[in-house]
Amino acid sequence: HPADNDRRNVQRSSALQAQADSWLAALPAAGQRIAVLDLGPLDQFGPGRAPAAVPTLTKALTECGYQAVAIQAEQLANDHYFNSENFALLVVPSGDIFPANADTALTQYLQDGGRLLTMGGYAFDRPVTQGGDGRWHDQQSIPRDDLRPDHPVAIDELSRWSPSTNRKDRPTQISIIDGPDGGKGIEIATPELSGWDNGLFRFTDELPAEWSALSFWVKGDANTDRAWFELSEEDGARWHCAVELTPEWRQVVLTLEQLNYWHDNPSIGRGGEGDFINPRAVRRLSFGVAIDIVKPGQAYRAALAGLKAGIDPRVQERLTVWPQINTRRARIRDAMWPKATQIGAFDPSFPLRNVTRTALAPEAAGILPTLTLPGPVSGWSAVAMLSLNGHGFGPNHARWLPVLECYDDAGRSRGHAAAIIRHFGGVYSGSSWAIFGVNDRDLFSTDSPVLQTLLPPLLTQLLRRYFIHETTTGYACYRRGETAEFKTTLSNYGDNEISTVVRFTLKDEAGAVLARWDQPTTLGPIASHIVTQAWPVPADAPDYLEFSAELWEDGRCLDREEGAVVIWTPAIIARGPKLSKDGLMLSIDGQRRFFMGCQNYWGQHGSVTARSPRAFNRDFKQMREHNLRWSRCFLPIKSESDARISDAIVQLAQKHGIVLYHTPNLSNTVEEGTLAAQRRSAAELGRRYRDVPGLAMDICNEPSMKFAAPGFEQALGYAPKPDGAWSDPQVYGTWRLVSDAQRRWAQNSRDAVKAEKPELPVSVGWSQGWAGGSASKDVQLASLDLDFTDRHYYGPPSAFPGHVKDVDLRVLGKPLIVGECGAKNHPTFKEQDPWRNGDDDESYSRRFLYLVHHAFGFGATALLSWHWRDPMEGIFPCGIIHQSGTPRPTAALYSDMARVFGMLELADNPPDVVLLLPEHLRHTPKRSTLTEAAHHVTDALLWHGANMSTLTDSLASELPASVKLVIYPLPYVVSDQTLQALTAFVRRGGVLWLSGDISQDNANPTGEPIPARLQALCGVRPTAQLTSEPLVVAPDTLPPIADGPLAGQQFRPGMTLELTTAQAWFSAGDTPVVVQHRLGAGMVAFTADPLEMSSRNQRAMRVIYGELLKQAGARTTRSPDTPDDLTIFRVPGRNGNAWVFWNNGKANLKAVHDDITLPIAAGYGACLIIGHDGRVIALEAHGDVYRGDKLLAKLQGHDFVVFDK
Repeated sequence: HPADNDRRNVQRSSALQAQADSWLAALPAAGQRIAVLDLGPLDQFGPGRAPAAVPTLTKALTECGYQAVAIQAEQLANDHYFNSENFALLVVPSGDIFPANADTALTQYLQDGGRLLTMGGYAFDRPVTQGGDGRWHDQQSIPRDDLRPDHPVAIDELSRWSPSTNRKDRPTQISIIDGPDGGKGIEIATPELSGWDNGLFRFTDELPAEWSALSFWVKGDANTDRAWFELSEEDGARWHCAVELTPEWRQVVLTLEQLNYWHDNPSIGRGGEGDFINPRAVRRLSFGVAIDIVKPGQAYRAALAGLKAGIDPRVQERLTVWPQINTRRARIRDAMWPKATQIGAFDPSFPLRNVTRTALAPEAAGILPTLTLPGPVSGWSAVAMLSLNGHGFGPNHARWLPVLECYDDAGRSRGHAAAIIRHFGGVYSGSSWAIFGVNDRDLFSTDSPVLQTLLPPLLTQLLRRYFIHETTTGYACYRRGETAEFKTTLSNYGDNEISTVVRFTLKDEAGAVLARWDQPTTLGPIASHIVTQAWPVPADAPDYLEFSAELWEDGRCLDREEGAVVIWTPAIIARGPKLSKDGLMLSIDGQRRFFMGCQNYWGQHGSVTARSPRAFNRDFKQMREHNLRWSRCFLPIKSESDARISDAIVQLAQKHGIVLYHTPNLSNTVEEGTLAAQRRSAAELGRRYRDVPGLAMDICNEPSMKFAAPGFEQALGYAPKPDGAWSDPQVYGTWRLVSDAQRRWAQNSRDAVKAEKPELPVSVGWSQGWAGGSASKDVQLASLDLDFTDRHYYGPPSAFPGHVKDVDLRVLGKPLIVGECGAKNHPTFKEQDPWRNGDDDESYSRRFLYLVHHAFGFGATALLSWHWRDPMEGIFPCGIIHQSGTPRPTAALYSDMARVFGMLELADNPPDVVLLLPEHLRHTPKRSTLTEAAHHVTDALLWHGANMSTLTDSLASELPASVKLVIYPLPYVVSDQTLQALTAFVRRGGVLWLSGDISQDNANPTGEPIPARLQALCGVRPTAQLTSEPLVVAPDTLPPIADGPLAGQQFRPGMTLELTTAQAWFSAGDTPVVVQHRLGAGMVAFTADPLEMSSRNQRAMRVIYGELLKQAGARTTRSPDTPDDLTIFRVPGRNGNAWVFWNNGKANLKAVHDDITLPIAAGYGACLIIGHDGRVIALEAHGDVYRGDKLLAKLQGHDFVVFDK
């Protein structure tokens, strides 16, 4: 009853107040109190923290003049005792350990302005509770050895199982198999995974009324190492766990908290904090595989047996809602989005590594005493989260002042051992924290200079209630003759008026002081004031200036925050890197090389630190040190302030030799008014940066056009109809209008900007795929009027080539780049693994190795990662380097690839193989089938090392003379013009591959088939149709091929044929299934089997395409002794050739080129660049490299080698 609850709460509060009064009565009344948390011995938790000794701390604090009070966990949790009125500062010396029941008191204390000092490791990372024996334990230490579910749950009745798959052409295979204990189990199998394949079992009364633990046996095969085990409740709520599989049976025991909520379900209000699966409401079991845990395009088998339910005797302990006090874990939506009260200190992806020396950070010089700590330390870098927006858009709520910086033996920063965090916004406004992340060394031991020298002034800093923040300029960039404005905010969170001096100091890059202004300032209690300083920019002003705002009292500097400003300088602009479209390359200063770069900015205009020129100056300088030459930035311009941010970034990029890929994000539209506004914006951008040499334009990041966009219904004359039969003209008309509108949109801004800056290379950065659901994008058609093509990618690495090749228009002379790619690198993403990228250092490095090797190998001219540096303003852990500039381990690999691959002076390498993409059926719901088939073709061609490009079939007439082979899979509905162009191509000597059918005319797609088309081009006459519509696989009516390179291949042609002028190439029994037809000087090969629809036909595609490549005279890299698992690319250059290798297998192998042998680890790549004189310029391998029997390079593991001339 509510009244009873209220009464109990009052009684509980009264008891807590009485206890607090007795504790307070024992304390002296005078002096500032500092609470020091004392949890007693923590040895049972093992390493991972270096707790400071409480007696040592209380003694030191007392000697500093404070009243130090050691408090117990019970006292900390009592907010009548522990609050900001009773204690000015809380010291947490216990590293990552913190009592879970004190979470609320802690966050309330900080919200009330309390101050915090943590030490010994990653603060608040391990909430603990105290048992009856006084010992502390965390969630992971709850015992599991007494879990023995014993109630059998029968799931071996096959008729009760139903298949669930995204595929419409075949069901998931479900069968009964023998279990490990003499019983029966169920096996789920798929010959080719493209989305998900599961078995569903609906419970009736098999589960006991009460259960809280499950056990079962699982196994996979050599290819199936994970499966989803999922339970659904009667309201639709889904709870699942990815279970590990081995080829042998293994037992799994699951408790309720291990079943994670899956958001894709119809339940309402479920999955929040404290919500767990309700065993009584479970109605369905799902078991199987999906592409978020295994690779698509492969066969899988997963088995389940011996399901039992039982009682978990510790279920209440396990289902305790353990507080997430810090920001290690939070809601994941691309970035991480913590709650307002989560404490944004430290980052689990940023450990201290390779530290040999620690010293006072330069930013704290003159504020805190100088000290140096020799020797290694480990732990966590003392970074912070400065706002609550996951992506870091701002506004900032805190500022970060580094205190102790860590260095390696080369003097490079490895992070920070300590920092101060001052809050001026959000729930913790007015609260100041100091955090120490070292966890293998007690920095506050009796003889430590940190305790003796640093602690006293650090306490003064924390207890001072006023500071400066949000130091910035009116604009990020000024012109000479304008008046620049420097400003900072002074905030006083104390109860007394303050009088202080705000000093602005302006310096050039060499550190010379150009100007200094002191402003005496008086500020009342609980108040803030923006202090400004004007500076007329002189004619001789440097192009880049750094400045600081400081607080000074009695000749001492109390606080400092730094910023920078850019002065627009035409001479700097003129010296920028000259980007040019040069054949199939985007050259820089005439250098035709493979270039790499990163995203640096995604429009965080609301964050004072993210938009600071100081950050960009540092980033661009560091990028050049890592051999990077491109930066992509989202720079929407909606105000003069936005324009000046853009100006600053543009000039700093030119200053450091970086090409700026400017993205104004003019999103796609069909509205005439918006198109006109975008023309004006694009034209203004062209005028503004007319003289900038190192510039490219990305009109918009990852656009797609919604079918329901305003104006479409009027243009169509009916409501947009994206769903329906492929043959419905209204369906085709809807898809086609969207594609045409998007092409017009792209051309609109491209033409406007090039009218002002004709030489500016312009593109659109397309996300992977072709959209879906309520939106569409035809990346081929919408790129036709652009200067180069740009594809983004975040999916499984193995699918990267197919998605990038979707937009490869090098056949039309357009350079190709990968303008955005990457992954997360963070342990929480790894735990949840929402995109199955691994999300740790090894997976992150291997991903970039794969992407860069393949992009360089198959013809891209540049590749950019998302992103360069993680934002301290949010939690968006995609960066090559950490928040404070310390490189992740991947940074060295990324730099090495940029340097080594960039050593080849690229020669134009026009594609001699073209994958022709059918356009008509692509504008129907058949699109996904066609694009998946295109990816199968790409994989087969690249397996041969073919130099391939793609082209929409309506442009077949534009095939250049360099093309020798055209692969045209599954067209079915084709225009006369396309067939005429292909006939002419073949008669000139080209080789054409066709699969499926070409009998439908796109002018009348549902009309009678035109059999004369097949007879004229392929030399066959259809005699019977075996399928009812395009892109449907016919049943197995033919025997497999008996012998030869396609022995065992099952063909399923969609029609029976009579050969007229064609010859049989491959036959199933007496039935020709692949034919060849001589036509003029060329040849056409044809099968009526829609072969490319399934990756199960990969071997057949490799065989057939391999023969066609030979017949066409197209260049390949595969030889008879090349291992199947080895992909090889040849990249021609002016100074030599590069050979790029990738080992797709699970075993190490050796790649051999001429007389050079390179070892390559499983799942890794290698490279060899050889000059035209035979000299090795550079190489990459995974062990000793030999040339003949002579050691060429001795390598310890994976490494790159550059040879002297």
